[in-house]
Amino acid sequence: MIKINELTKEYYSGSERVLAVNNISLEIEDNEFLTIIGQSGSGKSTLLTILGGLSKPTSGSIIVDDLDIYSLSSKQLARFRHEYIGFVFQSFQLVNYLTVEENILLPLSITKIKDKAQKSLAEKCLASVGLAGKSKRLMTELSGGEQQRVAIARALINDPLIILADEPTGNLDTETSAAIMKIFFDLKSFGKSIVMVTHNKDYAKYGDSSIELSDGKIINQTGYTASRLHENKAV
Repeated sequence: MIKINELTKEYYSGSERVLAVNNISLEIEDNEFLTIIGQSGSGKSTLLTILGGLSKPTSGSIIVDDLDIYSLSSKQLARFRHEYIGFVFQSFQLVNYLTVEENILLPLSITKIKDKAQKSLAEKCLASVGLAGKSKRLMTELSGGEQQRVAIARALINDPLIILADEPTGNLDTETSAAIMKIFFDLKSFGKSIVMVTHNKDYAKYGDSSIELSDGKIINQTGYTASRLHENKAV
């Protein structure tokens, strides 16, 4: 599904050159759950935004379903994000004055799907994250864990092939975080590929494989990702 080839992202802080992502090569298979761990500033979130088509790399490429995504035009890249990617953020990024249903349906605002079909999709996505029957609630009526479930449901509404999650448990307590991690684990049964950034090494174990970043480089890997990294370097 995803092939990352010699990916590098650099920027300047004043006169200092910073390598946020430093020559990373990696393959992520269909229906794989990959976790990315590392200290703050290690390049985790930068790598995730590049994977999502939100930040063009300085060099290297990302091939998704045989598409070199950064060779696409701006319009094509926006369409790619809409069709392939579902984003889940640490801060939820929900609209407080909208209902649960209205928040979930925001990604469908540019589609031609009829209202009745949209609402049916919203209910289906809500049920998949354990929020059936709460479509008319406002965000202020929900707990933090429920709001994150809404954010996950919103990410699922387009039926994307890939879910990208940036510290989805960062603002939640331990019990609620465990429940959210189970939802991500269960998403594999829907055929999704999942890439999740987390600072918690225990949560990294929910994935099929895990990589650890430091200064933009992969310094450790577990699971079968290790052999694929070796193969990429050998080539």
